Amino acid sequence: MPKFQLSSRLTIVSFVFLSLLVSVTASNWRVSNAQTGSGSESEFTTPSAPEARALTLGTSAAMQGGTATVPVTLTATGVEFGLSFTANWDPSLLSISGVWGADVLPGATALPSNCMMAINHYSVEQGRLGVYIGCPNGGIPVGTDEILNLRFRAKDAAVAGMQVPIYFGNTPLNTEIGDSNGETIAVNKVPGAVTIVAPLTGTKSMVTISGRVTTQEGNGLRNAIVILIYPDGVVRTATTSSFGFYQFDNVESDTTYIITVASRSYRFGTRMVTVADSIADMDLVGLE
Repeated sequence: MPKFQLSSRLTIVSFVFLSLLVSVTASNWRVSNAQTGSGSESEFTTPSAPEARALTLGTSAAMQGGTATVPVTLTATGVEFGLSFTANWDPSLLSISGVWGADVLPGATALPSNCMMAINHYSVEQGRLGVYIGCPNGGIPVGTDEILNLRFRAKDAAVAGMQVPIYFGNTPLNTEIGDSNGETIAVNKVPGAVTIVAPLTGTKSMVTISGRVTTQEGNGLRNAIVILIYPDGVVRTATTSSFGFYQFDNVESDTTYIITVASRSYRFGTRMVTVADSIADMDLVGLE
């Protein structure tokens, strides 16, 4: 079974030791411990992943010159102690401007003290960003959580109608999960995308849709996937927080959307909503 590697020579164990010694700050990027809050790809093989374990890049939308936030979500099964990944994109169409919201606990806003994070930003001009998160003492909690967010800017070459893939690679860091022994364990890898939308015309503006996903008893449903479908078929998703809250930013006003929810435990209908202004109470209730 292959070792979980940060590079071709560093296992998770050696990286944990290294991370305690290194703190580097460069522009908006940093390598730190938890206290601070297109190119060729190398290939490797891992066993088939259990369906439950997944590393997912989300979907978002941006106008030319605008920004888009792509969430990175991990579904953990309780044996994961670290992960690394490389996010890839077309650097002629997108640039990355930040990484924020790193955590491994649903509803949290920072990494717990037993975890640390490192970012390899040296290949962002080539459309590659490497991220490592390790939790050597205690591991990563069971469940689905947005572990961090990637913020992109759409360049002038990105025109309306384009869908720019965001996908996992293995340079500079392998995309993989490690267990407590530093062994690689299989994970399903789900790519994402940024859709370039047309500039606003007339009186249209960018607004926000937010609300809460609940049971019929009013209890919030965490880790449910809220799905927003545009008139042209573009799909955006958002994962609910530990109390069931969700939010979509950069939604075009004076447009009709379809919204629904995907959940393992409850069934949801679809709703059609015409958005004139920001909506803060788009609550969605499970049917069973």
